[in-house]
Amino acid sequence: MPDNRRVTEESTDWIARVRRLEEEVSGLRRALRTRGLIEQAKGILAERSGTNPEKAFKQLSKQSQQSNLPVVDLAADLVNGVDRKTAGKAAPPAFARHVLRAAGGAAAVVSLPELAETLLHDGLAEVGVEVVAFAVMEDGALRLVASSGGTAEPDQCTSYPVRTANAQAQLLLKWAQPRTLSTTEKQALAVLAEVVDGVASRLWVPPAAKWEQVDWLKTVLGAVFGQAKLLSPVRDADGAVVDFVVDFATREMSDLFGRSPADIVGSRLLDLEPHLADLGLFDAYVRAFEESTPHERPASYETVLYRGRPRRLLLRRRAVRLGEHLLVSQQHLDRAQRQNEQVAQMEILGRLGFAEWDLATGEVLWSHGFYQIFGREPSAGPSALDRLAKLVVPEDVGAVQQLLETLLERKRPADIEFRVPHPSGEVRTLRMVAESKVTPQGDVHLVQAVASDITEERAAADALRRTEAQLGEQRMRGAAEREMTRQMREIWYPATALDISAPGLRVRGQHWVPAEDWRFQADFLDATTAADGDMLVAIGDIVGSGLAAAATMTRLMYPARVMGHAGSPPAEILEALNIELHRGEQGQMAGMVLARYLAAEQTMIWSQAGHLAPVLLRAGTARQLSPTPEGVLLGLKAHVGYGQGAVRLLSGDLVIFFTDGVAFRRGQVDDPLPLLMRQFEKAAGSGGPGAILEHAMELSDGEACLVILEAE
Repeated sequence: MPDNRRVTEESTDWIARVRRLEEEVSGLRRALRTRGLIEQAKGILAERSGTNPEKAFKQLSKQSQQSNLPVVDLAADLVNGVDRKTAGKAAPPAFARHVLRAAGGAAAVVSLPELAETLLHDGLAEVGVEVVAFAVMEDGALRLVASSGGTAEPDQCTSYPVRTANAQAQLLLKWAQPRTLSTTEKQALAVLAEVVDGVASRLWVPPAAKWEQVDWLKTVLGAVFGQAKLLSPVRDADGAVVDFVVDFATREMSDLFGRSPADIVGSRLLDLEPHLADLGLFDAYVRAFEESTPHERPASYETVLYRGRPRRLLLRRRAVRLGEHLLVSQQHLDRAQRQNEQVAQMEILGRLGFAEWDLATGEVLWSHGFYQIFGREPSAGPSALDRLAKLVVPEDVGAVQQLLETLLERKRPADIEFRVPHPSGEVRTLRMVAESKVTPQGDVHLVQAVASDITEERAAADALRRTEAQLGEQRMRGAAEREMTRQMREIWYPATALDISAPGLRVRGQHWVPAEDWRFQADFLDATTAADGDMLVAIGDIVGSGLAAAATMTRLMYPARVMGHAGSPPAEILEALNIELHRGEQGQMAGMVLARYLAAEQTMIWSQAGHLAPVLLRAGTARQLSPTPEGVLLGLKAHVGYGQGAVRLLSGDLVIFFTDGVAFRRGQVDDPLPLLMRQFEKAAGSGGPGAILEHAMELSDGEACLVILEAE
């Protein structure tokens, strides 16, 4: 005989354990909500005080000690924007405090059941509320959608309108004892209702579909072919869906799991298919149920357990809510279907298509890719072989007719290209490779073809040909320009060096170009003795290169020499040259320095047009001549004047004129002139003007000119 007393004691013990665990879990949940409220308050206080969260919590704790109020109550004040100095004076402090705590704890909930529980246990129960519920109006009556503390009849409750994500609802508060609310208490609860309204606006009310035909649905599912199962939700204490139970399964489900429908029914979904959680499918099923939004997953590979062993399958799934159930169907794609989908994907990626014409039966088959590359809607149907020429541009009809002749009369494979007008308005280039199948009697009974869209390939080939042609033309122009440059240099610079003298002055200069520099940059220099014994010196460079630069140099050098021999001062010559460059529309510009050595006065007068000032080397020290006369680039601005400077030269003085190819070299510092003058000083000390010329040529990495005037 069993010991009934022992059984009763054990049962009582288990009941007590369960109750203790429930209380512990409830306390942990409440602690989590309270912690979230305090974290929000810490953030608000940290932002207001401009400090970090740790110091903000210390401030909160200090205020709690000073006011003799729990930290959570102060946190609720901060979250709800209540000034503790004035809160609760008109209403009972305890009532206001508990209502504020309930409002503060509501912000972090994720469902209406959790919201109802939070409001009740985090404050409203302390002020006499027995039940917190939410209800929606349907068919002229209120339907309870969430509650905590029991059930509530609307006529026994204080109600407040709130909005949810998908419905207008009512917040119902049932009091443990009949209570007449004061004005201030009503105001406090109205504030609570506003907070709840904001929180509930992001929560979802599940629809209440009345489903009384589940047996009928099971009968229908059992009569049709296909893999399907009917699921019911399993909820936790917070009302959240944590799993589903299989209420019904079709016979085809046994093919997937290797178990009979009787074994599947009653199983937990995650026990049956644990991989759904990892794939995100379980979450998708929960969303489909809670939001009443159908879910469909395209064909994807899954590893399922078949009789305890993993099995890789290609499955397509769909889930739809029906009342308080979730109907899930799935399609197991066999090898042929998988191959078809792989071929379709290959056609999309490769812009390919397949077609087959059965001449014996008249049946025509076009793949989806064949329709796409021809720009033809599948609803229009495939085209017969003898009507294929009507799909191409008129210029390529002959090519298609030749294709048919090769296939049907010569009975040989064919490979042609043709163009088809596309509905988008563009013309696409296609390549078709086809062959015919012949009966033993020698008759063609089947034609199979593969077509590909090669528009981009042909466009790329055409672009490559054009680029190659352009490169060829550029190479020819480059060779011609190099030869012309060589000839122009021989014409304009028969000698690249000059060495002439006048009374009291010797002029030496050099123009050099690296052998690999074939472009005509048109740096130039010139020096000549006038009839009156004065020395005329010019140096400069043209902005640009090639023939245009050469023409500009011609327009400057010879007029400058003529006007210099006529006695014109440098500034007047530059003004005339500037006017000359503005006569044309080419927009050429140049930098230039002109100097005239007055032998009788042993003085050099000079002007510049956007060019580097010359350097005076006297008694071993180099400096640029200053002040620099004003003057802009020739050709930059019309009708501008040019200034003029003068310097008396002493015996042994060197005046060095140079283009920017001497001063500015690749990889050098931003301001090279100080370094350049030190190099001039060093070279002059070791070898005089000749050493300066040699040193400048060694350092320069491009075309440049340098002229040295030596006073004797």
